[in-house]
Amino acid sequence: MSGLVERLTARIGEIWGPSDWMTMDQPMITAYADLSGDRQWIHIDVERALREGPFGAPVAHGLLIFSLVPAMLAGVPWLEAKAGVNYGTDRLRFVSPVRAGDRIRCHASLTAVQPHGEGARLTTAVVVEVEGQAKPACIADMIGIVFV
Repeated sequence: MSGLVERLTARIGEIWGPSDWMTMDQPMITAYADLSGDRQWIHIDVERALREGPFGAPVAHGLLIFSLVPAMLAGVPWLEAKAGVNYGTDRLRFVSPVRAGDRIRCHASLTAVQPHGEGARLTTAVVVEVEGQAKPACIADMIGIVFV
């Protein structure tokens, strides 16, 4: 087993985070809608979402929330890596809505390490919480490959 794999295996179960809070504002939600093409009214029509929406306000796209995980975890130092790439995601769930104006942050924990070529394949349990809500916004097992 390489030194990298041994070093990371010793960190299994360690909690990283929480990250800093990030505000999910309407301009960010609208920008993601424009970029992704998912312009469903529950995301971008503020008046209609307030009046008719099932969540009482416009909500962020689940995939927007999930896409912010690397940015939220970037401020949580845990590994000096030369490079890292996404490999996949298992058990991605969007548990509760994130309304425009809500603040989110991320916690993560390394759950598995395997050798992978010149690097290591990591599985990380990720939880994105919403300030003031009992249930998280998003949970997932993220899989990535790191090279050092």
